[in-house]
Amino acid sequence: MYLLAIHVTRNGVHNDDDVITFTTDSDYPDVVEITAKYQTPAKSAYVFTLPRSRCAHYARTLIGALVDDVEPFDRVQINSAVFPAVMYDVCELNRPTIVESINEMLYLTFDTIVRCVPK
Repeated sequence: MYLLAIHVTRNGVHNDDDVITFTTDSDYPDVVEITAKYQTPAKSAYVFTLPRSRCAHYARTLIGALVDDVEPFDRVQINSAVFPAVMYDVCELNRPTIVESINEMLYLTFDTIVRCVPK
């Protein structure tokens, strides 16, 4: 089950996004598989798992690191299964209201049981 995707964009070109997705298996909802697809080096992809309780911390760490990156990204988009997609300028990620909004989105995304309902 898809929970969250984080798209990190340089130069406003979405084809070059680094994308980190968080998914669960209905048989193991407390274990989250994270797939990280990076454009550099050479379009790398990694898959790892974390307990669901640690996923918000991982996402906050990633988003917080973007602010101090010496080769900064331009934007970060957060796509949650329980919220509409939101996009932020990386240079604004240290504003208290944005930090609070992201923290609440992450908390609510990983603290709920999400089910996909057929249309």
